Amino acid sequence: MDPLPPTEDDPNARTATVIPIRGVATGQARFANARGGRHRHAATPRGIALTLIIAGAAGLAGGIASGAPTGIAPFDIVLKVLVPAACVVAGRRVPWRFVALAAGIAAAASYHSPAALVAVAVLGLALGAWRGEHLDGQADARQSQLLGLARSAMCGSLADIALRATWPRVSLAPSLLAAVIVTVLLVPAVVEGSPRTRQLVIRASVLVVLAVLLLSALAGFSILHARSPLRAALAETGSALRDSEHGNQSMAIAEFKTAGDELRSAGSDLDWAQAAEVVPVVSQQVRAIRTAASIGTSLVQAGLTTESSANVQALGVVHGTFPVKRLASFQPLFRKDLTVITDARHEIVAPFSSPWIVGPLRRKLNSERTKLREAQHDASIALVGSEEIPGILGAEGTRKYLVLVENPAESRAAGGVIGDYAEVTADAGRLSLVKVGSVGQLDHDGVRPLQRTLPPIPDFVDRYSSFYPQDNWENVSMSPDFPTVAAVAEYLYPQSGGVKVDGVIGLDPVTIAGLVKMVGPITAPGLNLQLTSRNIVAFLANQEFVDFKNNNARISFVEGLLRQVFRELTSRSLPSLPSLVKDLAPSISGSHLLMYSSQPAEEAFFDDVHIAGAMPRVVGDFVGVVTQNAAADKIDWYVRRRIAYDATLNLATRTITSTLTVTLHNAAPSSGLPPTIIGRLPGIDAKPGEDLLWVSIYSPWLLESATLNGTPVTMTSQYELGRPVYGTIVPVRSDSTAVLQLHLSGTWPSSLSRYVLSWYRQPVLFPDQVSMKDTVIP
Repeated sequence: MDPLPPTEDDPNARTATVIPIRGVATGQARFANARGGRHRHAATPRGIALTLIIAGAAGLAGGIASGAPTGIAPFDIVLKVLVPAACVVAGRRVPWRFVALAAGIAAAASYHSPAALVAVAVLGLALGAWRGEHLDGQADARQSQLLGLARSAMCGSLADIALRATWPRVSLAPSLLAAVIVTVLLVPAVVEGSPRTRQLVIRASVLVVLAVLLLSALAGFSILHARSPLRAALAETGSALRDSEHGNQSMAIAEFKTAGDELRSAGSDLDWAQAAEVVPVVSQQVRAIRTAASIGTSLVQAGLTTESSANVQALGVVHGTFPVKRLASFQPLFRKDLTVITDARHEIVAPFSSPWIVGPLRRKLNSERTKLREAQHDASIALVGSEEIPGILGAEGTRKYLVLVENPAESRAAGGVIGDYAEVTADAGRLSLVKVGSVGQLDHDGVRPLQRTLPPIPDFVDRYSSFYPQDNWENVSMSPDFPTVAAVAEYLYPQSGGVKVDGVIGLDPVTIAGLVKMVGPITAPGLNLQLTSRNIVAFLANQEFVDFKNNNARISFVEGLLRQVFRELTSRSLPSLPSLVKDLAPSISGSHLLMYSSQPAEEAFFDDVHIAGAMPRVVGDFVGVVTQNAAADKIDWYVRRRIAYDATLNLATRTITSTLTVTLHNAAPSSGLPPTIIGRLPGIDAKPGEDLLWVSIYSPWLLESATLNGTPVTMTSQYELGRPVYGTIVPVRSDSTAVLQLHLSGTWPSSLSRYVLSWYRQPVLFPDQVSMKDTVIP
C-alpha cells in the first residue's frame, strides 16, 4: 500500500513526497507516446519482415527515380535506394508531427505533379494520427504494429516523392526541399533511438561531413586554379576565329595553339577535382566544368587542324575563275569538324542539363552551349557548301543562270521591278557573261505576247495572272516568295527569246554596291561621274531617272554599267572568300541577293545561307507586310515604312487577337522631278507626287476590321503560300502619311504552349521601323 500523507490530526508527522509507482509507469508511457518514439510493444518478427518488405519496395521505387545526385550512375542508384529504405526503417520511431511536417513540404515540392495528391493524403492521415496519438499508447500489440507499419510506409512514400521533387523551378531549390524532407524524417528517428545508435550515427555523419568538406575544398581550389587558363583559352579562341574570318591564317594558327596549351593546363588542374565527383551537388559542378574544358580542347584541336590544312584564303576568284577542285578537297576536313562538334553537343547534354547546376554556372554553360550550336550550324554549312558549290559553279558540266536585275524604285513584293537581265554561265569554276538586256526585250522577244503560258503554280496563277506577267516581265516579281518568282522566270525565259537555265539569281542596287566594293570605283560610261559603293545605290534607284531624259539612253547606260562591273569582276584577282562574303553581308541580310536552283540539294543550301528568299512558314503567329507600286512610276525611293504589331494571346481559351498598324510616309515632292518619278501615267488616277501602293498583309488570322486614316476600308481576302492575305490600294499623297490598321483574331494552335512570331521582311532600300508587343494570358 502507498504511504499515508501527513494529516492535520498528526502535525508531527514527517512530510514526504509521495510518488505513485503506477503513476510513474503511466506517466512514462504517456510521455513516450507524446514524443511518438518509444512504444510499449516491441516489434515482432513478422512486423520486422513487413518493414523490410516495405523498405525494399520504397528503395526500388527510389532507385528508378530520374534524379542524379552525383551523376555517377551506380553510386546514384545506391543512394536513391538507401534513402527511402532508411526512411522506412526510421519511420517506426518518427513522431507523427514530423511525418506531417515532411508531408507538407513534399506536397509543396511536388506542386503540379500527381505525387502531390499522395503527399496531401499522407499529410491528412499524419495530422489525424498526431491529434489522436494518445490512443497509440493505449493500443494493443497488434494495433501498435499496424500503426508502426503505416508510419513506415508513409515515410517511404514521402522519401520517394522527395527524390522526384520538381518545385520550385529554380536551380537546386527542389533538391534543397528534398533534403529537408529526408532530414525531417531521419533526425527525429535518430534522437528517439538508443544511445548506442545515436553515437554510431553521429560518428558516421561527422566522418561523412569531413570527407565532403575536404573533397569540396579540393575541388574549389582546383577550379579556382583552372579559372585563369580557361579564361585565357576562351579569349585566344575568340581571337583565332576572328582572325580566321578576316584571313589572318598564320595569326589564327598561333592563337589556336596558345588556346590548346591553356586548355591542357586547365585540364591538369581540374584532374585534382575529379575525386569530388562522388559528392552530391558538387559533383555536377565539377563534371560540367571538366566536360567543358575537355570539349574545348577537342574543338581547338579541330580548329587548328582545319586552319593549318584548309587554306580558305586560297578560295578566291582569280580572273573570273573559282578553284572548285580545291574547295571540294576540303570536304574530309569539314566533315571531321562537323563530327567533332556534333559529338561535343551530345557529350554536353547530360552534364550541362543537370538540374543540380547552380545558377551562375548554368548561365555560363548555356552561353557556351549556344556558341556550340552556332558552330555546328557553321560547320554544317561549310561541309554542304564544299559539296554543292563546285556543282553550282560547273565542276560537273556547264551551268547557265538567268540574272534578274531589280530596281526597288518601283517596288515589288520580291524587291523591285525587273528592269534588266543577264545570262551567265559557269564552267569548271569559270564565270562568263553571255548577254545583258533590258526587260523590254523579254516582253517582246520569243513567243508572241498573249500566246505565252504560265507554269502550273496555283498560288501565283490565281493571285497574279490578271497582271499578265508572262507578257510583262515587270510583274514576274510580284510574289513575296522568291523560289516562286524564280520558277516562273525559269519557265518563261525560253518563251521570251532565252534558253533553258539551271537557276535564277535576283539582285538589286544594294548587291551591285557590294560588287563595286570588291572591284573599286567605276567611271560611269557616258557620264562624268565616278560610281562607288557609297553612291551607286542612290544613283541606280533614283538619280538615273533624273539625269537621263531619254529612256533608251538610260537603258543603254545601265546595260553598259552591268557589263563593266562584270568585266572588272572577271579580269582581276578578287579578295578571299571570307572578304567577299563580308562585302556582300548587307545584301544577304536584307534579301537583296537571292538565288534559286532547280536542284533540291542546292536549293536547300541556299536556304541554309539565307539567300533562298522563301516565305517563312507559319508556326504560330505570322506577320508579312508587302507594298507594291500600282502606278508604274519610280517614286518608291521616297517611301518609308513603319510597322507596329500588338498581339494578345489567351492560353486558357486558345484565342489570339492582334492589331497591325502600317504607317507609310511619302517624302516625294509634287513638282521638280521628271514624270518618270512623280508623273501620272494615262489611265491612272493620281496627283503629281502621289504614290499608289498595293498593300498586302499576310496573317494566319481572320480579319475583323480595317481602317485607312481612321476610316473603315474594305480589303480583299485571298489565300497564298499557305495563309490568308488581305489587300487594298493605299494612296499616299506628296509629303504626307497614310496609316492602315487591321484588327485580327484567331484560334491558337493547341500544340503550342508559348507565343511564337515569324516575320516576312520585304527587301526595301530603307529598313522598316518595326515595333512589336505581345501579351500572354495564362
